[in-house]
Amino acid sequence: MRIAILIIAAIIIMPALATAEVTETSWYSNYETKNRRCADNRWHDLQKELCAASWDYDLGTRVKVSLLDTTNISVVVTIVDRGPAWEWYYKGRRLDLSIAAFKKLANPDVGHIDVRVERCKDIDQ
Repeated sequence: MRIAILIIAAIIIMPALATAEVTETSWYSNYETKNRRCADNRWHDLQKELCAASWDYDLGTRVKVSLLDTTNISVVVTIVDRGPAWEWYYKGRRLDLSIAAFKKLANPDVGHIDVRVERCKDIDQ
């Protein structure tokens, strides 16, 4: 009986603890999107807005993106679009940041960086 209770508790609690994901991210701008509307059906100025594209999170979800080094630099972005391109998604890239958000973390000339992504549940509620 105790084992069954522990198993049920683990099933309920473990997904809540596993909210952080380590992935590679890149950036995109209005030039790449050819000034089209994003998946949320709105126009976004990717040069100024802190937003991102992801297939893994619902549109409107806010996530905290942190560098995987000792600088503790992070940025909170809103998921407004779908991406990255499938060829990159299957290679492990789970997020594309707007160029404005990417600049908060690194120089865009590096192209891509490794980050930790955490859903901001306290902001969503």
